[in-house]
Amino acid sequence: MDLRLKALAALTVLHDPRGAGALASHSRDRDGRIRAAAAAALGESKDPGALLPLSGALEDGDLAVRLAAADALIRSASRRSRR
Repeated sequence: MDLRLKALAALTVLHDPRGAGALASHSRDRDGRIRAAAAAALGESKDPGALLPLSGALEDGDLAVRLAAADALIRSASRRSRR
C-alpha cells in the first residue's frame, strides 16, 4: 500500500481536526486513489472547513473520487443533523 494511503488512513482514525489541512491538500493529488482516500478521510473530519474541498471533489474527473466525496458529505450531514 502506498505510504500516503497509510498516512491518510491514520489521519482518519485519529479524528484530529488539525489534519484537515493535510487532507485538503491531498484532495488535489494527481493520483485518484489518494484523492478518494482524502475525500473519505475529510468526511470523518469534524472541521467545517472540510466541506469546501469535498464539494470541489464532486466535480473530479475520477468517479471513485466523486463517489467518496458524495458519501463523505452525506455522512457529514447525517452527523450534523443528529446533534
